[in-house]
Amino acid sequence: MCGIVGIASKTLMAKKEKDFFSQALYTDLLRGKDSTGIFTVGKDDLAEVEVFKKAYPSHDFMHLPRACSLINNFDKTAVAVGHNRAATKGGVNHNNAHPFQHGNITLVHNGTLTNYNQLAGFTHTAVDSALLCRSIDEIGVQETVNKVTGAYALVWHDASDNTLHFLRNDKREFSMAVSEDGKSLYWASELKMLEWLLDRNNIETTEAFLTEENLHISFDLSEAEFKPTTETVEKEVQAVTYSRNTANSTGGTKTKKDQSERIGEKEARRKAVEAGVNIPKIGDRVEGYFWGVEKYKQGTLGSMQGVGSEPDLYCNMEIHGIPSNSFAEGYYSFDVIAVQYVPADDDFIIRGRNPSLEIRFDNNNEKMEKVQDVVEGTVTKKPSTITAKPLAVTHEKSTKSGVLVEKKADEGTPEAAVDGLLSRGFVDTNPSGEDYPFVGPSGLLCNEKVFNELTKHGCSNCCRDLDTSEHEEITWLDTQTPVCLECASEDAHFNTIH
Repeated sequence: MCGIVGIASKTLMAKKEKDFFSQALYTDLLRGKDSTGIFTVGKDDLAEVEVFKKAYPSHDFMHLPRACSLINNFDKTAVAVGHNRAATKGGVNHNNAHPFQHGNITLVHNGTLTNYNQLAGFTHTAVDSALLCRSIDEIGVQETVNKVTGAYALVWHDASDNTLHFLRNDKREFSMAVSEDGKSLYWASELKMLEWLLDRNNIETTEAFLTEENLHISFDLSEAEFKPTTETVEKEVQAVTYSRNTANSTGGTKTKKDQSERIGEKEARRKAVEAGVNIPKIGDRVEGYFWGVEKYKQGTLGSMQGVGSEPDLYCNMEIHGIPSNSFAEGYYSFDVIAVQYVPADDDFIIRGRNPSLEIRFDNNNEKMEKVQDVVEGTVTKKPSTITAKPLAVTHEKSTKSGVLVEKKADEGTPEAAVDGLLSRGFVDTNPSGEDYPFVGPSGLLCNEKVFNELTKHGCSNCCRDLDTSEHEEITWLDTQTPVCLECASEDAHFNTIH
């Protein structure tokens, strides 16, 4: 669950509008604390979009200088959109925070897609929302909706024609209010929250309302008032349904409550044929992308959740009995042990066992080249392969040769963080002094490409750019959060790893 808030105005936005947005972004923390982001559209240039996002909760994000600057400049702003992320797919880092941009589209998304591997770019990112943004830019909203299954409430800006867009399906709510003069819009994911914020800031509007399901609402920002253009956007393919009166295995009929239950192998395969969905056989070895573990109510075990990664395999996937504290996001192969159909979700589920991690994602959701088995006790072991230059995996080294010795650190420890860095392009010894000249997190050395990747968002406090000449002065809060010397000197409370 994520949260979306925002405001758009044809007139000069005053203190009450700024307070509304700030309070909305702060309150929306209840819907997501993993990351916060905003985008604004300039009043003088409706194609000018500024984006700022960080993997911080909103109460910290709003104290960052650039966030303050964007909110304080509302007199120059026509649209402000805020997003609070509760991560479901893709790791928690600055890159994966909303908004996303692709071409002319700047977008925020509340919801989770269950088959986002059908969208262009799936092999390059693990974030469904980023793929939605790209797809809308490249093939339009109708064709995108035709491809996806899952939950979504979307807000996006199109710089090609200076329009603002809203769309949701039946799995997510979205609320909106219009000022009495028709020159301002206000919105939030929750209706009650929107009503409270409007009342708290003495903003007069018509009655706040829930937008209609599958109704694409757009506004031309160049017009004097907000006059909506609407069209219905639904899947153009026929949905698979399951009759409530279909006989069950005991000879009775299914009740409404039974719709949340799963249907077994034989019936699921019949439904798959009707839907044109490819279903593997029991015992087949298939591959899927898995993003997380859903823990059981007791203990540390849970079920891995994922989707098929093969072009014609559209199903959800799950593997039970997985330790939640040793899971790694990525592509797994596994043996199929069952196929089920869930009528309430109109979806298929493939259950498996013996998972083996084929390709994992690093913190930036880029495929790592090292194949690594991590789910101890449940993984089919096989030799690891490295297609890139082999890197050290510990900071214990031989004094005779300078070669680093492999050592696995305990999960969640500082040593584990260091081992993670060493697998991503760092070393802790540099005999030549040329290949790895820059100091990174934990004092490890890296080349210019890796250093620039880690610092591309600038100082995590003041947001200014960081240069390679400062590499020895940077303080690292964790393996992806740098702080410049000035900020670190002023804030002695930073808990650092370097």
